[in-house]
This record gives sequence, structure tokens and C-alpha cells, in this order.
Amino acid sequence: MDFIVWLLRILHITAGILWAGGAIQLAFFIGPTITATAEVGKQFSDHLMGRLRFRVFMTIMATTTVVAGGILYWRNSEGFTSAWMNSSAGIGFSIGAGFGLIAFIFGAILSNATAQLAHICKQIDSKPTNEQRLQIQNIQNQLAFVAPVHTTSMIISVLFMAMARYLYLIF
Repeated sequence: MDFIVWLLRILHITAGILWAGGAIQLAFFIGPTITATAEVGKQFSDHLMGRLRFRVFMTIMATTTVVAGGILYWRNSEGFTSAWMNSSAGIGFSIGAGFGLIAFIFGAILSNATAQLAHICKQIDSKPTNEQRLQIQNIQNQLAFVAPVHTTSMIISVLFMAMARYLYLIF
């Protein structure tokens, strides 16, 4: 294995672990806790997203994962032309990559929506106006659709990436 492949694998796997782990923790634990703890949850969220720049961190990890994975896929498939793509490993990595791209796209939508929500909430003095309430409701409806797709795609991608090399045992 040459140095470039070694480096790309380290980048892809490490960034993927951080991206998937962060997204799954946010979806199953942090998000519901923020919602359940009202004003304290808002303060926590402001700190996590503002001061700690979690959103930026997740964007960098997601982008690193996708770019490094794309280069690895390109190299393994010899530019999408090799017989490897029809092997059980190639098919497994293809399915994992497809769900990873879905998670990436929906993650970007999720990130934008949460940033918009945070921006609107910062503008509210004591009670939201009817327009702000409507904007918040629209964003929450969008999040209710986008978040499960993002999380589910992420989990499926991780599972296929983890087992792609061993799919020959199944098929």
C-alpha cells in the first residue's frame, strides 16, 4: 500500500468516525436533551454551535470523509472502470458511498436549517412574532424530515463501509 492510500484511508476513517459519531450522538442524545431542557438547552446549544463551532467541525469532518473516500473509490475502481466495481466489496463500498453522499447532502441541509433556526431565535426578545413563529415552525417541519434521513443514511453507510470487504461471505 503506498503512502497516499495509507494517508487517505486514515483521513477517511478518522474523519468518518468523528462525523458519524457526532451526527448520531447529536440525533439521539444531544438534540433531544437540548429540546427537553428549554432555556438551559438553548444556552448549551449556543455554546456548542457558537463558541465550540461544532457545526464547522462537523462540516470539515464530513467534507474530509467524502473527498478522501471519493479519491480512494476512484483509485480502487480505476476511474470507475475496473471489474472491482462488480465484486462484492465494490458493490458494498458503492452502496456505502451512495448512502454516505445522501448523508452528506442531508447533513448540509440540516446544518443550514439549524443555523437559520439559531439566527431567528437570537432575534427574539421575549416572545416571537407571528412571522417568527411561522418561520420557526417551517424550519422545525423541515428538520423533522431531514434529520431522520440524515441519521439513517449515515448508519447504513457506516454499516456497508464496515462490512464491504466481507460481503462475499453473504453473496
